[in-house]
Amino acid sequence: MNQLLSQIREIDNSADMNLVINTIKMQQKAIRAREIAMVKSMIKVGDTVSWTGKSGPTSGTVEKIKVKRAVVNVDGTRWDVPLSMLGAS
Repeated sequence: MNQLLSQIREIDNSADMNLVINTIKMQQKAIRAREIAMVKSMIKVGDTVSWTGKSGPTSGTVEKIKVKRAVVNVDGTRWDVPLSMLGAS
C-alpha cells in the first residue's frame, strides 16, 4: 500500500490524476455493490436489523427490501435505510 501511495504522489499531470481518480471510484462502486449484495442475501422481510445513524443506534423490523435500501419499521415509524448500514440484530 505504501508503494501505491508513493506512486500516486509522483503523478504530475491532471490527465493521469483523473485516470487514477476514476479507477478508484469504479472500484469503490464495485465494492459497495458486493457489500449490498451480501447484506441482501442475509436479510429478509420480517428480520430484525440494527444500524447506527444520526440519532444513534436504532433497530427495527424489515418491511421491504429495495435495490439499495430497506424500509424498516421502528415503533410504527418507517425508515428508508441504506442496505450498507444494516446489520442483523
